Amino acid sequence: MDLYILDEQFRPVEIFDTYKSVIWTERINPPCEIEIDTVNDARARQIFTEGRAIRIQSSDRVMIVETVTVAHDEDESLLKVLGRSAEKWFDDRVAALALSGTADSEGNEIPWKITGTPGKVMREIASKSLTLQPSDANSFIKPIQDITFGSITEADPGEFQLKAGLATELLNEIAEIYGMGWRLIKTTTPSKFAFETFTGDDRTTTQTARKPVVFGETLGNLTNLSTIRSNKDYKNVAYVFSPKAAAIVYADNVDPSTTGPERRVLLVEASNVDDSVTGPELLSALQKVGKDELAKHHPIAAFEGEASKASGYVYNVDYSLGDRVEFRDSSGNRSIMVVTEQIFVVDAEGSKSYPTLSFFGLTVAGSWDAYNPTQMWDDVPDDSDHEWEDLP
Repeated sequence: MDLYILDEQFRPVEIFDTYKSVIWTERINPPCEIEIDTVNDARARQIFTEGRAIRIQSSDRVMIVETVTVAHDEDESLLKVLGRSAEKWFDDRVAALALSGTADSEGNEIPWKITGTPGKVMREIASKSLTLQPSDANSFIKPIQDITFGSITEADPGEFQLKAGLATELLNEIAEIYGMGWRLIKTTTPSKFAFETFTGDDRTTTQTARKPVVFGETLGNLTNLSTIRSNKDYKNVAYVFSPKAAAIVYADNVDPSTTGPERRVLLVEASNVDDSVTGPELLSALQKVGKDELAKHHPIAAFEGEASKASGYVYNVDYSLGDRVEFRDSSGNRSIMVVTEQIFVVDAEGSKSYPTLSFFGLTVAGSWDAYNPTQMWDDVPDDSDHEWEDLP
């Protein structure tokens, strides 16, 4: 894997390939990360300075060097280089309706309202964070880069009410709730980037439009598997309070009559709901706040393993970040997973690339959901436990 060293306008000016190891990690919700270990010589010290931009051929992301550390390994002096992707620029920008005049007569913050789809709202947040400026023109911080946002043609299903905050935090919060991703893509024009929001494609066996992608140890295409499952932060009922009203909101597929340990309650303060909203509109606003907060407290299940080169699956060809793929365990259970990370590693043992898969849904072997709905009845194969019979 060659590292393309970029100049101040993000054009490649040099190739670096004499490192000891590189770990390049891409995420659906950035920033992404890079870690480089290389010999501490004059060339490496000249190249890897804070602010240096780096690319690789198999990615459209740009990494920015942030930390350079000198370390010693036996008789060698090494440079350890750490950096994050260009999306980190949004860590240094506040997104808000304005920097002044955003409080009512009692000093309460006036909500920043945006009407549109989650994707449109995220683009508005990003755009606002780069153009927001204080009234003192002398202290104006110019936009970091020339970023284009493209046309917005999505429908407008509802209204979002936001508080001022760091742009990265607001973007990742909305993206997590709605299962979306966002990124900065380097364009072919020097110094220009494009901001994109995206959702992945369905690449499970429940569809026929695309080639299915199925991972599993028993299939021989995923090795060194590690897993994590947790319901520590899981909540399924939200008690939402505002100065004017309260509401009880249930997670999808949760029976309102659920009691005992199965009823896991989240307390939500909806102070940012517009004070002028009343009646059914207020109840709807509280319901949305509750649903959004519950979406942040779902059970966790994630799988990480090394994708075998023999699997035939190529990143950004057969699957991409945000895509829904399948994972088959040794019991035959089929989990619908989302590709949330892709990791590239090059070291003394060679090169490898593997995804991190996060839980989307589970289908138990032998249940009706386990059978492929895209097949005809006569085409479904028999197994050792049953025989298909014609109905009278």
